[in-house]
Amino acid sequence: MSGFYTKEADEALDFPFDWTASLAESDPDDTISSASAAVVPADGNIAIVNGTTHAAGIHTPELTGGVVGTIYILRSTIITAQGRTDVQEKAVLVI
Repeated sequence: MSGFYTKEADEALDFPFDWTASLAESDPDDTISSASAAVVPADGNIAIVNGTTHAAGIHTPELTGGVVGTIYILRSTIITAQGRTDVQEKAVLVI
């Protein structure tokens, strides 16, 4: 994880995680079977809304809310058709 993304507290924004390179590296025929997202700290002020979507190697959780000045870690976890589990994270600063 390098750097951070920003969002305003009243925005609901998509934060796409691109898994295409990771999938191609391990097995070019592997795909995302399921994906989930979590946010830390889970303080009740920030939420993942409208579920999460995944298609063509991209997992896209939508994040809303948050406390101004707080850095949250958004974690994307996928399980592939080949049974692999992998995790990526993004730091999100609420401005």
